[in-house]
Amino acid sequence: MASAFALDPAGRLWVTTAAEKCEGNNGVYVIAGPGATPVKVIGDLEAPLGLTWVGGSLYVTSIGRVDAYGDLVGRQFATQRRILTLPANAGENNNLVQAPDGRMLMGISAPCDHCTPASSLSGAIVSFRPDGSDLSVYASGVRAPFGLAYYPGASDLFVSMNQRDDLGARTPGDWLAVVRQGQDWGFPSCYGQGGSACAGAPKPAAVLDKHAAAGGVAIVTG
Repeated sequence: MASAFALDPAGRLWVTTAAEKCEGNNGVYVIAGPGATPVKVIGDLEAPLGLTWVGGSLYVTSIGRVDAYGDLVGRQFATQRRILTLPANAGENNNLVQAPDGRMLMGISAPCDHCTPASSLSGAIVSFRPDGSDLSVYASGVRAPFGLAYYPGASDLFVSMNQRDDLGARTPGDWLAVVRQGQDWGFPSCYGQGGSACAGAPKPAAVLDKHAAAGGVAIVTG
């Protein structure tokens, strides 16, 4: 299935595909224009769930890594740089976005529905420089921060948050939230259910349908 979208400076649409089970054979496709046939440009990726263009390079997230591809010639990139290498058991690397200050922000899902992750990078939004240096936790306690988008001309970071899957119909609705640096959203004890477990946790901007699993976030103004 299509898992992430990005437009390049030439207006072409780039799309990642990710199967439900990680089999290492997903990839990145480019669509030159309306009605054009998708062309596979990058292959052999494991669950690529995020991509964005920064400074002429296409940043792609997948299990355990973030790569930057540049110098597209025909249907191939001439260069590939490993930006980040992360523990594979930290969780899925989701979408990423460039902040107004130039840093990159990326959501990393917890590797579970309700356990306490072993890595501080799990269930968090992380921040790093475009070259991969200075990795830090921007906000924590989010089970699955997936879509990230900044409000145009502002520093407000909107994030879609997927709640627990194991509760079936008893799960709270998924969230759309404005996330500030340093916040702790309370996972695993708080997963949107309210009550004392969520005392002091930030509140979402909107509650979505249960199991909505909203992917990307796009903000349209005007």
